[in-house]
Amino acid sequence: MKRIGCAFALLLALSVFGFGSIQIFPARVLTVSGTSTRFPNSFGSTLASFEEVIFGSPATVSIVIQGCSAGGTCDTLDTYTNVAASIRGQRISGVYAYFVVTASWSGGTNVSVGVGASESYGSCS
Repeated sequence: MKRIGCAFALLLALSVFGFGSIQIFPARVLTVSGTSTRFPNSFGSTLASFEEVIFGSPATVSIVIQGCSAGGTCDTLDTYTNVAASIRGQRISGVYAYFVVTASWSGGTNVSVGVGASESYGSCS
């Protein structure tokens, strides 16, 4: 239920700022430090948001968002190092085929990172 509330809040926030439509991807949970998850950029969007939720109590965390071409070349778009949940909005200067989110951490017990993504496209105007 909490996930649905977060998704609805994100949908509402994006619609308030005048974006036409959005696509929300299901959240994924990374349970091993250094692993990645991939989200498609289905509509060639230049605006994406990533919700990052940290479970457990890691001593340090690093969450890296990359935009990648179909050929596999990736650019780092954002690096987040606070041990707290965040929604990272990215206005992207180029069009990427997909996004990769990699989470790494040290210390703590039962640590995992939940990552959700949404992309917006079109305009209401």
